[in-house]
Amino acid sequence: MIGVLTTFYGYKGKNLTEKVEDLIQVFESINLQPFVQLLSSSEGEVFDKVVIRLKELRKKYGVEYSVHGSVWLPNPNFFLNLGSSDKKTSKKTISALKKSIDFAKNIKARNVSFHGGYAANLVFQQEEFQPLEVKECIPYKEAYSNLRDNLKELLKYASEDIELSIENLNYRPEKRYLFSQPEDFKFLPKEVGILFDVGHVHYSQQKLKDLSYTRRMINKIGGRITEIHLSDNDGLEDEHRLPGMGSIPILDIFQQISERQKLPAIIIEAFSGKNGYSEADLKNSIKELVTLIKNEKY
Repeated sequence: MIGVLTTFYGYKGKNLTEKVEDLIQVFESINLQPFVQLLSSSEGEVFDKVVIRLKELRKKYGVEYSVHGSVWLPNPNFFLNLGSSDKKTSKKTISALKKSIDFAKNIKARNVSFHGGYAANLVFQQEEFQPLEVKECIPYKEAYSNLRDNLKELLKYASEDIELSIENLNYRPEKRYLFSQPEDFKFLPKEVGILFDVGHVHYSQQKLKDLSYTRRMINKIGGRITEIHLSDNDGLEDEHRLPGMGSIPILDIFQQISERQKLPAIIIEAFSGKNGYSEADLKNSIKELVTLIKNEKY
């Protein structure tokens, strides 16, 4: 199944339901079942009203949903951080993700995925799409210990109704990201799946100048991938271009994944405003991706 993340329209601006409605029309126009991954509601949106509208859209169009990160943040500038030793940050992160789990249950989404966080207590961003600032760095060992404890609580809360997944992040030591190297996944409980980000592995492989990076990552986590985030870049920055607009060997990566497991749902994570894309560009990208996958018979 092929889906699109609502951040195609940016993190702010349109209401979440408006983004979903627009993406449904994209899928409808090319006669494909709508599959939308949800992230980032606008400030002031009401949980119950959003749930009601998404249920209506599911009934009318047969749209499938997935939830990424926290749709319901404590404030617009808050960053989830399961690795933090700061009790307030940790508590807010768990609370936000529990609300995402509740949200997923209400709209009948099966998967909730999110970033693990940082080996730092506090994270800031001055402006959308601008670099993150981290403060109060902590040892990675401490951050992963915090994360495992927090994941235990979330797994218990999700029970068997919702599958939880952690995303592999870019290799950026200055940002203190967790889960940016293949060996990092030894800290992830087996009950948690993996959201595999294609753009992240390509960027990291180029930055590290390690041609084995992608293969090692897939071999380390193979069989546990629940969803794929698909975007393109030239390896110099994680630009979130549409598939085919960069240098990532997408089909080769799909082939490596399919050697270890069935290819899971593929979710396009491209930014329209940042890259100047139209909905027509998105439609063409989806159609090309469908054709590629059919021809390769994954």
